[in-house]
Amino acid sequence: MEIKTLEEAKELVEEYSQLEQATPFHSYEWLSALESLGTKCEIAVFKNAICPIFRKKMGPVEIGFSPIFGTETAYLGIVSKDSDINSKLKQLKKEAGNFFMILPPGT
Repeated sequence: MEIKTLEEAKELVEEYSQLEQATPFHSYEWLSALESLGTKCEIAVFKNAICPIFRKKMGPVEIGFSPIFGTETAYLGIVSKDSDINSKLKQLKKEAGNFFMILPPGT
C-alpha cells in the first residue's frame, strides 16, 4: 500500500471511479470539492484498489475518515477491481492506523 495525494492519484481515481461498485462520491471532482473545504484528501493505493482518506485530529489521536463527516457524502471507502476487501482493510489498519469507513451497500 502507498499513500498518495489526490493530485498524484488523479488518473487512478478517474479510472476507479468508473468501476461498477464506485459511487459518485469516488469521483475526482467530488473528492476535490471535499478537499477544498479544508481537509486534505489522501488516496491509499493498493494492488487493484484505492481508498480515499481524510485525516482529522481528534484529541490526541489522528483518525482517517472515508467519508469525512459533515460533507453530505453518504459513502466512500475502498473501490476494488477484485473482491478481496478484507485483506485491504487489514492492510489499511496496519499501515495507516485508526480509521472510520462507510462502504456502499453490497461491498
